[in-house]
Amino acid sequence: LYAIAIETLSPRDRAALADARRISPELAAGGANRYALLDEAGMLTVFINEEDHIRIQAIAAGNDARSALRSAEDADLRLARRLSYMTDEQWGYLTASLSNVGTGLRLSVLAHLPALAFLGRLSETLKAFH
Repeated sequence: LYAIAIETLSPRDRAALADARRISPELAAGGANRYALLDEAGMLTVFINEEDHIRIQAIAAGNDARSALRSAEDADLRLARRLSYMTDEQWGYLTASLSNVGTGLRLSVLAHLPALAFLGRLSETLKAFH
């Protein structure tokens, strides 16, 4: 991973990273001590001092959510070797955002509906989400 200090980026570079979903719009807004740790492939980003102190985002193509989860877990294990996370026996990981207390794990799926419709796979994809 390579580190980028968000405050050193031009507004255009911030927008480009946000548009590519490499960083969030909140992180792109900048501020002191905000960083993104990026991999070369564009599949892993570690957000530093965004909504929470650390947020790991892993992306995988196709239906490979397990691969994204493994990548995020690997990044988490590597960070945990050098950092101490605040935890509570009852609540789990403590975060700056109450909605992320606990594991903080969130799994999202981004589907390109027009492309799926063009390929004739929209109906079967929507059924899989039920």
